[in-house]
Amino acid sequence: RKRLIFVHKLLSVMLVTLFSIGAFAQEELEGKVNVSKPTDASGTFIQWSGHYRARGLYQENIFIGNSDHADLYTHRLRINGTFSPTDDIQAHFSANFYGTLGGSPRGDLGLDQSLVNESSEDHELQLLKAYGEWDFWRGFFIQFGRQQISWANEAMISYNEDDDRPYSFDGAVINYSDSAVKFQVGALRLGDWSSETGDVFDPSSDSYFASIELNGYLSVLKQMQLFFYRNQSDNYDDTDLAINIPGGSFNRFGIALNGEASYFFYTLDFINFSGDYLDGTSASANMGHLKFGGIWGSGDQLRTYFIGHIDTGDDPSTADTNETFEPLYYNHHEYAGLMDLLAWGNLTYYGVGFDFKPDKNQLYKLQFLSFQRTDSGAGISSIDYLGFDQGFITQDINQNSNGVSAKDIGFEVDFLYKKDYRSNAFLEIIVGAFVPGSYFEAYGRDKDVYSFRVTTGFSF
Repeated sequence: RKRLIFVHKLLSVMLVTLFSIGAFAQEELEGKVNVSKPTDASGTFIQWSGHYRARGLYQENIFIGNSDHADLYTHRLRINGTFSPTDDIQAHFSANFYGTLGGSPRGDLGLDQSLVNESSEDHELQLLKAYGEWDFWRGFFIQFGRQQISWANEAMISYNEDDDRPYSFDGAVINYSDSAVKFQVGALRLGDWSSETGDVFDPSSDSYFASIELNGYLSVLKQMQLFFYRNQSDNYDDTDLAINIPGGSFNRFGIALNGEASYFFYTLDFINFSGDYLDGTSASANMGHLKFGGIWGSGDQLRTYFIGHIDTGDDPSTADTNETFEPLYYNHHEYAGLMDLLAWGNLTYYGVGFDFKPDKNQLYKLQFLSFQRTDSGAGISSIDYLGFDQGFITQDINQNSNGVSAKDIGFEVDFLYKKDYRSNAFLEIIVGAFVPGSYFEAYGRDKDVYSFRVTTGFSF
């Protein structure tokens, strides 16, 4: 009965949203695309591009068990540049300015100065890309500097573009690419800290990887990728900042498949995580994710799909081994629900959904997901999207401190509408609701969570 009431509430919100969409869509945004590709006096080819995005997010009962709400309004401006003095040499940069409305530095206006300083950190300029590229021989090229990488249907490493601050990495990558094969081998420095309080004066975290991607060898297999990734990191223990990151040597390897035929499509990802922590314990975990569905109508108009996911959780009886899967830099918005509440790690979920495209410029999405803990002896984690210290999952739940045996985390419904306009502008609306399961109810947190997010912007 509780879930029927919840579905009724959600449908009411969706009807209001659809009415608003129809009114908004009557006024097409007009404009012109401004693409500039000049050449300077030295003959260097220069290209500029970018985008601006504004977003509003409202969530009700985000801290489950409390009748509260949270709202967040952000904007992002990105400027990209490419400089090519010759055909085989390029330099790329991308500057990403992110800010929260009300978070700009504004001096002491009668407020507590510590609050002003804290909020000013919410306006930042991120150097997203800054790398050189040299095409040195017949499809081989090297990239050195800060860059973005995407692997395994974004289940391993991703751009994480939906987030206000996407991922980027410092390192060197050697690539080979043609229409059928793509190969990468490289090294990344993920962290280089300064710490005088830990057991290492200058701790760092370095990664080495190799990947091969095969494209179009079978009619129903669009892409297959095999990859290996190794990370070696020192302990980072800074008591002044209350930061403790355990170091060790860890390996991740796996396979990613995706393809489609006339009437169906699929993606499949598998990742194994293993290694040894510097404290003498070890890691042994796995993750598998499947999305399979049907294609209906002409021009890819309707897609229905099933989602199944499982990643391992820690077994308390094996004190010297951690079986909880530790994800790397995956695209958390595209996995585990559009409300961005739950993160991988001791998480099992399955669900169904559909994508409907009445034309090439519009998308309607509706999906239903049911979440469970994989292992009843381990806690769960969440995406701290709002930036609060506690986030959606408070520490007592994360550590499973009360020994709750219930596995049912909850049930989520997501609705998305997106429209692209002729002027390179877009509008995206996401409405979501989450019904807590018996696991949350055991902690007295039984109130439904509602989310409403509007994003709009344009590219240039």
